[in-house]
Amino acid sequence: MDYNYIFNNNSIIKNCPKTEPISVFVIGIILLILGIISYIPQYYKIIKQKHVIGISSISMFIGSVSAFCNFYGTFLLDAHFWTCCHQNHLTNNQCFGTLLPIIQLFSIWICSSIFYIIFVIYLNKSQTYNISELRSPKYINLWFIIYVFIFPICIGLTATFLLVSTNIISHHIILYGNILNITSCILTLITWTPQIYITYKCKGFISLSPITLFIQASGSLIIFIFEIVLNKSNLSISIPFMIAGLEQFIIFGIGTYYYFREKKRNQRLHYTITENDYLINNVYT
Repeated sequence: MDYNYIFNNNSIIKNCPKTEPISVFVIGIILLILGIISYIPQYYKIIKQKHVIGISSISMFIGSVSAFCNFYGTFLLDAHFWTCCHQNHLTNNQCFGTLLPIIQLFSIWICSSIFYIIFVIYLNKSQTYNISELRSPKYINLWFIIYVFIFPICIGLTATFLLVSTNIISHHIILYGNILNITSCILTLITWTPQIYITYKCKGFISLSPITLFIQASGSLIIFIFEIVLNKSNLSISIPFMIAGLEQFIIFGIGTYYYFREKKRNQRLHYTITENDYLINNVYT
């Protein structure tokens, strides 16, 4: 979408977006639902296995910070859209479509935060740790506390207070939102790099869900195409999705390779054992 800013003496007002075609709205809803569903296999796998071996704590931290910055930066920049529903007399569906980008980013942040919380809980419950990261649970817990305190609490409350106190889209709000979005964009480029290393070191997915990875990787590339073709967004907005999707597919490829390699090795081992049993029972007796 292309937006314009109106500069007044005291504020910057972002024009309300035009109502999108129904096809764009439907695609947005599908991406929202798939984004939420994609986390369920990961939650289930950790809870079932009761450990988090194979999941990078660094990727967890960076991903959660990136998701928060992306949501809150967009929320600040698009805060004016909440009044668009009344100003333009939009229907409920049109209003929901206007706010859909904010809702999508909010759901991603919430789901990634739940993932992070489950990760920390089962890290502390488990007696087996991911030694390939060479980080103690105390170190990982500290970074989780830093994430919660600095970002949702300090930055979130500060930005909310600034938005409510001014009651306008001020220069400070625009600056704050842009800084958060730029931070998210930079972090997105490196979020999955530590996970690539951990998956390679662990020689497989272990606690990482391949279903979640595949859905999210596909979703990232779909969003990239969606932003480029339909929304005609700047490359600075769409490229991070492309890079995130490619990195997730790399992780998926590494994990799949080691999965089938281990499966083939077990089949050979099973065949050897079966053959030996046959020889013992039928030849040497």
